[in-house]
Amino acid sequence: MAEAKETRVPWLELKEFARAFFVRNGCPEGDAEVSADSLVQANLRGVDSHGVHLIPMYLQQFRQGLINPHPNIEIVREAPSVALIDADLSYGTPVSIRAMRMAIVKAKNTGVGWVSICRTAHQGAMYYYPLLAVEQDMAGIAICTSGPNTVPWGSVKRAIGNNPIALGVPSKARHPLILDMAVSTVAAGWALHAYERGEPIPEEWALDPAGNPTSDPADFLERGGGLQPVGKYKGSGLSILLEAVVGILAANPLIAPALAGKEWRTRAERTRAGVPIHENILRQLREVALELDIPFSR
Repeated sequence: MAEAKETRVPWLELKEFARAFFVRNGCPEGDAEVSADSLVQANLRGVDSHGVHLIPMYLQQFRQGLINPHPNIEIVREAPSVALIDADLSYGTPVSIRAMRMAIVKAKNTGVGWVSICRTAHQGAMYYYPLLAVEQDMAGIAICTSGPNTVPWGSVKRAIGNNPIALGVPSKARHPLILDMAVSTVAAGWALHAYERGEPIPEEWALDPAGNPTSDPADFLERGGGLQPVGKYKGSGLSILLEAVVGILAANPLIAPALAGKEWRTRAERTRAGVPIHENILRQLREVALELDIPFSR
């Protein structure tokens, strides 16, 4: 493969382009400014999966009505430490900044602040929001859910989100401690980034529609395959837990139809038919029963 040709673009030029993009699509200047900044800051940090390459995707979402440039953002419920915001399909950055700032005020007053958002569009790189808390000498956390784009461990079809989580902690060192990760092996944006560059992806990133590891990002992006969960069953479990903590509490359960299965089906089946125990284990159990004079008829 020929070496990819790259052109260095000054970051301020990229930011102005991104700002103009949001303005051209009807966003207010203030919203456009912070939205552009979040994209370019991701590029500056080398997190190109969440940088300006997403702009063509956002253009389609504006045209399809999936992003509302003039949302009617409302606080649905509020208490001293918590709140729920209806974003009315706002692009994610402006409303997420608003939510984090509300959480910061609540935390200063009560010790903890938790603000959930429902009906929001893509939020970009999640690390951007805990940094607002870090600037106030607080620990910050931001979690978001996604539509089904990840294949649960042991399955072949996408059914869970990759639900990114970001945490920021102040530090006396030069830079704060920041973690931003999805519960898939890699963020979906990295697969898109490779696809746009005409490059293959590592086989541990995604599965094709038949459930086989693939190096072709189009298997995930175009043909219905899915991302692989990080840590196998652990990533699957984390995805469902984060969906419950974020999506359901915010009355915005993106994968609700898929939540009725997994271990609950197994429990029902084994309650009805019995628990399968390997013969080697049964033999050991019989030995224990005999040694301790415990009734065991198997």
